[in-house]
Amino acid sequence: MFRAARVLCACAAALALLLTGSPARARPAPLPQQSQTATVRQAVDALKSQDYRTALNILGPLAEQGQAEAQCYFAMMHQKGLGVQQNPQEALRWYTLSALQGWRDAMFMAAQMYYNGDGIPEDLKSGADLFLRGAFLGDNDAQWAFGICLCSGQGRAQDKIEGAAWFIVAAEQGHQDAKSELAKLRPSMSQEDFTSAQSVAGNLADMIAKSTWDPNKLPPVPVPAWMSAQAPQTAPTQPQPAPTESAPTQPATEPAEAKTIQLTATAEILANGDVVGQARLEFPAEFYRQMKELVPEPRYFLRDLSTSRSNQELAPDARAAYDDAGCAVVLDIHMLGAASNRGAGRWAWKPDHDAFLGQEETAEGRQRVSFSVKQDAEEEGFSITGSAVYLLPAGASEVSWNETDSQLEYQIPHQPGTGEGRLHARFLARDRIMSCLHKVYGMDADFPAHWVGKAILTNTGDGPITDLKVRFQFGQYSSLDLWQKYPEVLPGQTVVSAYHPVLDKSIAELTSTTPANLLAEWKYVDSKGREQEDSDGGRVMILGRHEFIFSSLTKEENLGTYFDFLDNADFVAAWVSRDDPVVKQFAAAANKAAGGAGAPYSNEAALKALKACYEIMQANNFTYQGPVSVTDANMSFDFKLVQSMKFPRDVIRDRSGTCIELTSLYCSMAHAVGLNPYMVLIPGHAFPAVDLPDGGFVAVETTGVGGGQRFGSTPWDQVVQSAMGNYQKAMEKGEIVIVNIEDAWVRGVSNPELESVPPDILQRWGIVLDFTLSADGGQSPTTSGPVQPTQPNQPVQPEVQPANTNASAFVGRWSGRAQQRYPTGQVAEWPITIEIGQSQQGITAQVYGDTQVMNQWGGWSRIQVSESFRGRLDATGLFLEGINKTVTIDGMPQYATTDNITLQVQNGLLTCNSPLSDGSTLQFQVQKQP
Repeated sequence: MFRAARVLCACAAALALLLTGSPARARPAPLPQQSQTATVRQAVDALKSQDYRTALNILGPLAEQGQAEAQCYFAMMHQKGLGVQQNPQEALRWYTLSALQGWRDAMFMAAQMYYNGDGIPEDLKSGADLFLRGAFLGDNDAQWAFGICLCSGQGRAQDKIEGAAWFIVAAEQGHQDAKSELAKLRPSMSQEDFTSAQSVAGNLADMIAKSTWDPNKLPPVPVPAWMSAQAPQTAPTQPQPAPTESAPTQPATEPAEAKTIQLTATAEILANGDVVGQARLEFPAEFYRQMKELVPEPRYFLRDLSTSRSNQELAPDARAAYDDAGCAVVLDIHMLGAASNRGAGRWAWKPDHDAFLGQEETAEGRQRVSFSVKQDAEEEGFSITGSAVYLLPAGASEVSWNETDSQLEYQIPHQPGTGEGRLHARFLARDRIMSCLHKVYGMDADFPAHWVGKAILTNTGDGPITDLKVRFQFGQYSSLDLWQKYPEVLPGQTVVSAYHPVLDKSIAELTSTTPANLLAEWKYVDSKGREQEDSDGGRVMILGRHEFIFSSLTKEENLGTYFDFLDNADFVAAWVSRDDPVVKQFAAAANKAAGGAGAPYSNEAALKALKACYEIMQANNFTYQGPVSVTDANMSFDFKLVQSMKFPRDVIRDRSGTCIELTSLYCSMAHAVGLNPYMVLIPGHAFPAVDLPDGGFVAVETTGVGGGQRFGSTPWDQVVQSAMGNYQKAMEKGEIVIVNIEDAWVRGVSNPELESVPPDILQRWGIVLDFTLSADGGQSPTTSGPVQPTQPNQPVQPEVQPANTNASAFVGRWSGRAQQRYPTGQVAEWPITIEIGQSQQGITAQVYGDTQVMNQWGGWSRIQVSESFRGRLDATGLFLEGINKTVTIDGMPQYATTDNITLQVQNGLLTCNSPLSDGSTLQFQVQKQP
């Protein structure tokens, strides 16, 4: 999605990097589908009796004629060498031809070959693609295998919830391996995640049973490149389910023409560990023109060299320039502290290149090493290729490439000098950090540019310094850091010691800007053997947990580009809730209104779910609120300011939010229904966009909720049209930053810990969960179902009822056992307590249930139900109208619709025989308690 977006940012980042449980390994083939012809069954019988000649004579001609089942068995004979020469490539060819016709056994067998590298190059993605297609065709082996792909993150991004869902689908068909995998996975999942997996499994099973999935939205059957010329001009018709009604088509990003950037780098590693040299980056002419318009200052590329690695520093004499004639960026590089001194002439240097090509000796007798350069950014529409050559210091020997640590190691003559060493120190500290992102600052490997403090120490004397140690401490929010140790610092050598603190989680509880002192201290032994020590420090402002700053760059580093002002953009992912049960309940209600279909597998279902996520905001009278600090009415946020941002649960509670806050909530909900969300930042505004299953995307103008029901809001189709238009305009101008939320989470941008809230918090807040989705092109939705629950800590206020002496027969506390009968024939039995009261305002009732049941996996689950009612007497008895219902399973809240039931008193027993909202029938005869 979003090809060519943020090309310049990605290009600079790539340049910075350049210059500085297997499912099928022991699994037999799945049970075959029913044979299509008696002739094929005859061939199968011949295979079983090892009469391979007969099987070959039958299957060969049928396979050539395009018979899918025959092709599958013919492939198996070549794969296993049954009656023919074993030939994996020929086997894959016939499996592919069969799979293209929809034969699921062939899909599974080909998937195994790809996944295991069985006689062909391993290709986990192609294997997973075929497992997925077979899974939707009802192959429980493929369902089990695709579940393993998801849980292991092999061939697919890791997703244990969906992986567990596929295990459940397969297990319900009796698949023993799926049951075993589910049993192993279950202890590592929370009850909430497992409940989500069960819900997804139900949707998947329903789509498979009713054939409502769209085969065109699934990955295609992979066809090897060598096979393309042999493929038939017209593929046989593939059996497919009837397509569903087509969903509204949203614009998909057109594939951009691939742009290849050529890099040539030549540099020298100096004896003091610095790297000095030149890099030249040549662009295609049109791409060069576009890039220069967006980034007129070439230092942009040079600056990112130092921010990509916190243990190096860009020297003042480094330069950058544009070469218009050659359509190139030319960088004169000088990196301080690039190589590390291990002492006694031993050095190590860790480059960021793709492959070490080798070393050679120059005519002058010096050692030279070379690397290949290859950086593909398919999503951004470009790639970088080329080479980098480095000359090692004079006298370097014992040169070797350490494959394990990806570093070059070498020895140079040890010349520590004879004079006295002098340590010159420069201390840097951040002006401010974000408390919500306290975990990010400790991840030096993933976020090297986000250090909190840095000591740049240079030996400006004529003799060595030994046993240098540096450590930091950040006020009360971290313990004293471990010593960073450097055995030796030679004359002219620079050591860059960066501080990535492990901050105490209490820092995330700060609600306002708080100052803290950052201390750095260092000790060393001078050339006369005396221990020396010194220190420095600075003050850092810690922003409150809701405060976000859009750029971490200093005034000197900021070159004034749009991207510089949004340098911290990816960190907005911390404000998109990933596992908040409050948001999940809210999204589940929206998904229910959309029909609960599998959003990740169908454009129609995805668009319906996304529409519901917007319209549940309308149903709850959400409003758009501009930030107080922004004075320009045309802007939704100002990236030059620190902005206070609410978390999604707070937006739900307040029923209002800024553009970024509404976007964060919407992205959270999109993720909760199984879709991949993005936050789009254009000048002064933000809105969400979401990938669709067919590869396109939809953008949504969430501020369309406007002034709520009082002042009006914008219908769904218009908010989509508006957002898509704004996206296109921003793309044309090149001023757009797109944050892949799930990718940011994977890289470590985690959500802060949020306070626990009661399971029925949405009901306490008065949030409407039952609403009717509007018709296409219609206005905002209407609420339906139960009335809104009362606010917290307020007693239920039922409607006023006239006094009725018959009500006394119902008043009191009743208990016994109830039966809940489902349309499937299942019966659940559980203890029930009903408390009925009467006052001048009318009749109220409370029903409680608490029991344990054995689930389908052999374990026990505790189910608790509490529901409040208001009552009225009529000719049939006491009619109770549900106003608030809470259901928890193993302590995790579940979405629940309130019920209406009718009670009667017969022979001294309170009786009930009423249908419930979930389709079951509640029956009981309970006794009155003293």
